[in-house]
Amino acid sequence: MTSIKLIAALVTSFLLLCFGGCTDKPMLYKQGEYHGKLDSQPWNNAQFKGERVEWEKALKARSQGQDEYSRAAASAR
Repeated sequence: MTSIKLIAALVTSFLLLCFGGCTDKPMLYKQGEYHGKLDSQPWNNAQFKGERVEWEKALKARSQGQDEYSRAAASAR
């Protein structure tokens, strides 16, 4: 009799755990409105002080070193 109660308790617990994840989560987006965290622009920081052009220059300079063709040509010299 005890094993039947134990099995029933385990099955009940398993079902509760399985169906516990089937709840509806609150949505951050409603038609035309976003209620989440607002993101700032990547150039609005202490390094670039809101200068988008300077940020774009730094981004372009950083990506120049990631081009395999230019790196291979420079190492072949």
